[in-house]
Parts: sequence; C-alpha cells; structure tokens
Amino acid sequence: MTIRCPNQNVGFVDFSVRICGPLLRFSILGFAMEGFNSFVETTWKSLNIVEPNGLIRLKKKLQALKIAIKAWSKEANKRSNDRKINIQQNLSEVDKLIDQGKSNDEILIKRITLLNNL
Repeated sequence: MTIRCPNQNVGFVDFSVRICGPLLRFSILGFAMEGFNSFVETTWKSLNIVEPNGLIRLKKKLQALKIAIKAWSKEANKRSNDRKINIQQNLSEVDKLIDQGKSNDEILIKRITLLNNL
C-alpha cells in the first residue's frame, strides 16, 4: 500500500493497494488534518487480518480503518475545539487588559497573534 498526498491544501489522499493481481486505487477527500496521513499509513500496516480471499481481506481492513479514522477524527476535533476555547479565553483576557487601558505593544501583538491562531 502506498499513500501520498500531492496537495496538502486540498487534502487528497491516494491509496494504492495490490490485491493478488491488478492495482486497486481509491481516494479519500477532505482529510487535510495534520498527522492524518501518517495515522492512516501506520494503522493500515498494523492491521493483521487473516483471510485467504484478498477482496474479503481488503473489505475487512477497510472496515477496521474506517472505525479507526472515526475515532481519530473525533479525538482530533476535540483537540481542535479545546485549542480554540483556550485561544478565546486568552483573547478575552487580553481584551480586558486593553479595555482597562493597560495596553502596550506587547499586548497588542499578543492579541493579533491570538486572532491569527483562531
């Protein structure tokens, strides 16, 4: 199995799987999250499904990969939401300082950085 991502911005992942003969190719669109490619590759390689029929083995591996991707995606979204909440809280604290007239260049730069990270 080979995995490549020709365009990180689009989030295109191309799988090539050889099943006892011709090469089967399929794609997953919409996954541009950091670490996704390596997660899929390591998960795929770690799946040891014993099945003599290649198509059934592929089906079972894809089903297991789907479950793993759902769990990974849920955790990644949770981390992303936690990070967003943390940034919003920091931004609120910076805005309070600015409202109290305690702003300086450092605080304004911090606010801009927080906004960019949001």
